[in-house]
Amino acid sequence: MSKSIQKIFAKLIIGLLIFYFQNPSLAAQDLVSSKIAESYQAFYAPLRENIHLHLNKTAFVKGEQLWFTAYVYDQNKQLPSSFSTNLHLGIFDEMGKLIDRKMIHLKHGVGYGNFIIDSSYSKSNYYIKSQTNWLKNFPNLKPFIQEFTVFDKIELTNLEKAPYENPSIAIYPEGGKLVRDVKNTIGFQVKSTTGNSAEMENIALVDDLGSIIVDNLVTNSYGMGKVTFLLDGARTYSLSLKLKNEAIITQTLPAVEQQGTVLNISSIHPEKIHGTLVTNRQTFDKVNQLPFYLAVHKNGKIFIEELLLES
Repeated sequence: MSKSIQKIFAKLIIGLLIFYFQNPSLAAQDLVSSKIAESYQAFYAPLRENIHLHLNKTAFVKGEQLWFTAYVYDQNKQLPSSFSTNLHLGIFDEMGKLIDRKMIHLKHGVGYGNFIIDSSYSKSNYYIKSQTNWLKNFPNLKPFIQEFTVFDKIELTNLEKAPYENPSIAIYPEGGKLVRDVKNTIGFQVKSTTGNSAEMENIALVDDLGSIIVDNLVTNSYGMGKVTFLLDGARTYSLSLKLKNEAIITQTLPAVEQQGTVLNISSIHPEKIHGTLVTNRQTFDKVNQLPFYLAVHKNGKIFIEELLLES
């Protein structure tokens, strides 16, 4: 197997979870840790297959072909899966109607194929879905799904000439949520109308009063960036991107939770992860002296550490 394929498999997900339990006794805390570990290890005991499709692009016109390379990864062994030999793929429209389907052969966890974007496609968004037969045994494991768009030829030509005239901004709060009156970190990604990513600048975090909270934000070559800020529960926030033509693109941040905890990961080294677990006063008054459990896990291996919040 080529080194490039091995690198692709090596980049699959490392999960990070927090578990919260309301029993302060040391014996009970040890029992909680054991139960977490046992449940986690039982969850990963069977073969776990992860699927990824690499598409040639995500914007098409009729008559073009959607080419893909499929990778199926054995999450437990951390190697390409040799178990499944077939991969099922389907293309669906925005209403969930099946447009086309096919099955391809997998060899050492890798397969190739294509779909023709023919007259059955209209100008719209579509979704390509892939899964193995083995994956169907685990309802909590989701198949791989990738969105793509079919344009009119003239429209796509114009978009390719000026792909960043109307980009989109996706926002990803660290830990999956925002909590008021504490420092929150959000990741964000800027994509062109044709689904491509690029380095962007002139991005700012602003509140509903028009005040600039953080400016001079930029993205990397993947269109990704991040910002950490103290979230005032009385305000709402948005990201603002100023384009070269002076147009402003904005995206409002998700709704804020009044209570909860936020885990901020500040840095990751080969042997250490540095982070902080924080909460606001409303939450702290309810959970003071109650243990939290930080579980760092990857591919069936888990490390659990008890945490206590300090005022």
